[in-house]
Amino acid sequence: MSEFWFFILGLFVGMVIISVAMSNRRRKDYVPTVLGSSVPLATHTIDFSRRYDVSTSSRYGDGPSREFRAIRIVGYVDNQAGSVGKFSEDWIVAELPDNRKIYLTPRSIQVMEETPNEPGNACPSAIEKS
Repeated sequence: MSEFWFFILGLFVGMVIISVAMSNRRRKDYVPTVLGSSVPLATHTIDFSRRYDVSTSSRYGDGPSREFRAIRIVGYVDNQAGSVGKFSEDWIVAELPDNRKIYLTPRSIQVMEETPNEPGNACPSAIEKS
């Protein structure tokens, strides 16, 4: 009888190993395309010391979108600590140019654009409109 359970356990472990191997292979083989052309591989990171113009949308895309100018991402609120009550998501904490804080869900952020006129990115009024 124990041989049967070893067989079942071996079969299960084998399926898990094959599943992980197939999953990793799909990620490595995926290359995004734009208009049929492959996008070149480049590694970029977000510089959290800079300010960004951010466009957001509602969770389901049916509500109003908002734009925030010259915000700096300063951290996030870990909801596992229960600090955001009934909300199930973590929240990104950002600082407006006047030092007020805003809290955004990661899913709501659609576009982040580096704010022009560094260094300091003082305030949105520093952005000249043509």
